[in-house]
Amino acid sequence: MADDDTTKAPTILDYDASADASWGAEQFLLTRPFKFAGVDYVSLSIRVPSGADMQRFIRNRMNPGEMLLELAQIDEKVVAKMHGGDYSRALLKMGEFTAGI
Repeated sequence: MADDDTTKAPTILDYDASADASWGAEQFLLTRPFKFAGVDYVSLSIRVPSGADMQRFIRNRMNPGEMLLELAQIDEKVVAKMHGGDYSRALLKMGEFTAGI
């Protein structure tokens, strides 16, 4: 039987050990990297949202584009320069985080 992630117990995030514990971030590779304002954009680091983030997103009726700006901590001027295909894929990633809510 092949060993895969479904057979392993998930790692426990221990808030008792660190008040700054987080779910981490995922690297989102751009298929069409670009340079803007002297910065090369090859990927985005998108912070995995917490339950509190999700509550705020729902309460404030934030759309996936607004969520992306917050979780990737990027300016909307940068997002405006992204290739449309990369932007669309990034929005799909927001949908994965929210499980379609």
